[in-house]
Amino acid sequence: MPESSFYTENKINRSRRAVIAAAVLLTFLLENTQGLFPRPWGIPAMLSVPLVISIGMFERETYGMLFGLMSGALLDAFSSQSVCYHSIMLTLAGFVSGVLVTRLLRNNLKTCILMCTVFLFIYNSLYYLIFYYKASAEAADYVYVGIYLPSMIYTSFFIPVFYWIMRAVVKKFRTE
Repeated sequence: MPESSFYTENKINRSRRAVIAAAVLLTFLLENTQGLFPRPWGIPAMLSVPLVISIGMFERETYGMLFGLMSGALLDAFSSQSVCYHSIMLTLAGFVSGVLVTRLLRNNLKTCILMCTVFLFIYNSLYYLIFYYKASAEAADYVYVGIYLPSMIYTSFFIPVFYWIMRAVVKKFRTE
């Protein structure tokens, strides 16, 4: 009995999503293993953000949300400060990027750069306000200007890389 197009399509979708799950795990390892990814002047890149937004752009709302949750849960599991912050924010990023591309915006590199830049600003600013900012703290301003803003800029250099990788994965596993 030959395979029908339904089973072939599901097999292709499962293969594509397995590759995306491997990309989430690899990105997590790159982001959190000391000495594996360069940190100029001690500034980390938040590689999960452009990956999740790119996934949301190509996989749409549901799988963008699920892969955002997966990425955020990995970050929260190994974070000593935040309780579900990364899970909530990255789930939101995957869902919102999928909704925006489905209903309002085009799926291109400019849109990805715009969404990632805006989300990185919101993500870092909220994290700083929730976990670091205290009116009486002496170095609170330095933490934001010296670490979080440069981290946003450093991460923005990798947005096109993740967009093109996700685009190549989706093209490779395209159902005809």
